[in-house]
Parts: sequence; C-alpha cells; structure tokens
Amino acid sequence: MLSPKWHYFFGTGLGFGYSPMAPGTFGTLSGLIVAICAVVGFGFWGLLLFIGISVWGNYYFYEECEKKFGADPGAYVLDEWVGIGITLIPVVIWNMDLYIGSALAFGLFRFFDVSKILGIDYLQSYPKAHGVLFDDILAGIYSAICLILLIFMVL
Repeated sequence: MLSPKWHYFFGTGLGFGYSPMAPGTFGTLSGLIVAICAVVGFGFWGLLLFIGISVWGNYYFYEECEKKFGADPGAYVLDEWVGIGITLIPVVIWNMDLYIGSALAFGLFRFFDVSKILGIDYLQSYPKAHGVLFDDILAGIYSAICLILLIFMVL
C-alpha cells in the first residue's frame, strides 16, 4: 500500500494540480505530456495503456485525496488525464500530426470540460470517483467526435 503522499502526487497529476491558477488546465497539460510519451514510445497501445492506468488510478487514488482536499477538489486532476487520453484516440488512429492533433485535442477537451455542456454537468452528480471521472470521460468523447469531424471535413 502506498503512503498518502504518493496518492496526492499521482492524484494531482504529478503535482500539476497544485497550480494556484487553473489546476485543471495544468493537470490536462501534464496528462497530455505523459500521453504523448506513451504514444511516441508505444503507439496506439501505449495510449490505451495510458487511459487504462489513468482510469484505474482514479479509483485507486481518489479516496485518499478526497480525505485531504475534500469532495471533487480542484487539485485532483487525474480525471483530466483520462479525458485528454480519450480525446487523443482519433489523432493516433488517423495518424494525424501528433503536435497539431495534441494542440487541438487540448483546446477541445478544455472547452468541453470547463463548459460542462450537453449533459457533462449531470455526470458530476455521481458519488465519489465516479462523478469526478464520468464527466471527463464524456468531455473526452465529445472532444474526440469534434476531432473526427475536423479530420474528415477540414484537415
């Protein structure tokens, strides 16, 4: 069993969630960096592994982080990792330029995550790690759909 300090370190996205301004944005950025490393190193399977480990981590680390930070704390950003990972799926599947695709993925995911439109806000009402995670999964799905539309209509 890991000490609580490790839970806080991973739950805050390697400490990026401690940012005094826009912790969700910095948490997404840290997730994007790790996801890009996974893609560069292992391709599509690396991205799937990144998403899977991030989902598992949300359930493993959330409870301890909630004890320290409170319910759905701003510093807890591991859920953003899942969302940005899902958003990157079309970039990798359709072999889009990784850096351009990552920039678009980042912008789209932050838009949906912050705006909480189209039912995203409703999913936050689920208890514990579910509510923290489910809204970011849906924001990632919406962002991925927008990326697919961009890939086929514009790029």
